This record gives sequence, C-alpha cells and structure tokens, in this order.
Amino acid sequence: AQQRFAAEEKDAYLACIADVGDVNDIHPCRKWEVGVRLAALAFQHVYGLPVRADAPIAVSAQLVAPGQVKVSLKNGRGLYRWMSEVSLWTERQQESSPIRFEGADGKVVDCDSVISNDCIYATSDKILNPKSVTYMRQCTDEGNIYNDSTLPLGTFRLSVEK
Repeated sequence: AQQRFAAEEKDAYLACIADVGDVNDIHPCRKWEVGVRLAALAFQHVYGLPVRADAPIAVSAQLVAPGQVKVSLKNGRGLYRWMSEVSLWTERQQESSPIRFEGADGKVVDCDSVISNDCIYATSDKILNPKSVTYMRQCTDEGNIYNDSTLPLGTFRLSVEK
C-alpha cells in the first residue's frame, strides 16, 4: 500500500528500511540510518542534488519459461546480495533469498534465484505456472538484495504475467 501511494503521489517518496530493524521488533533500532535515507530522498527529489537515494522496487514479473519468472526492477542498477553471516557482498549471484512462488491453488514454494542484468530470475520445479512471486513476505524473512547505492529491495508480491 505504501509503495502504491508513493508511486501515485507526486511529492511522496519511500525509504526502504527493512534491513535496519529486528524481525522481532517493528521499530527500527538503527534510527540514524533511517534518517540518512530520508534525508537523501529529500536531497534528491526536493532539492535536486545529484544523490541516488531510491531503493530498488520490483515492478513486473513475467513467466519466461515453465517454472522461471523474470522480476524487473526500477532503480535496480548494480544488484547484489549481501551475505550478513560473513559481512560481505557477493558476486556469486546464486545465493538464496526469500523469494517464493504462489500457485493458483494457494500452494507456496521457495525458489532459487539468479541476479542478471539488474533483474532477478526466480525458478522452481514445483510450480511451473505460478500465479504470483513474492519476496520477504513472511514475518521472519530477512532480505539480502541491494542496489549499487547500498539500498535494499523491499518486500513485494507481483502477479505473474504470462
């Protein structure tokens, strides 16, 4: 709902803060980072400064082969995965992420995913014709996909276009 409002309202911007909190506490513990992201959005969009403050946003999902969906992103330049368990980013773009397919019957399955050309390709051999694709939709999911401005991809649920 917030993403939709920010997309439709001319002077509204959205800072993704999914990575600055704790899965067991809705309030972000690293408030300084939240403030920096909000200030960067104002610098870019209100004051016109040359700052890249927009987080990647999933905009469409297209079935490209049975069991494979291409997720296209806005502001997705330089996508990479952050491996928090070892505190480094990785060019191995086949690490796991909380991406899932939902079938027409309501079944949900985890997907493998690959980052390529600033898009995410999700695959599963368990649902070949998914109704939707999701990212970080369960309360314990922790995202790990960022753009080259070190801003995280936020949660999404997209209908899959055939």
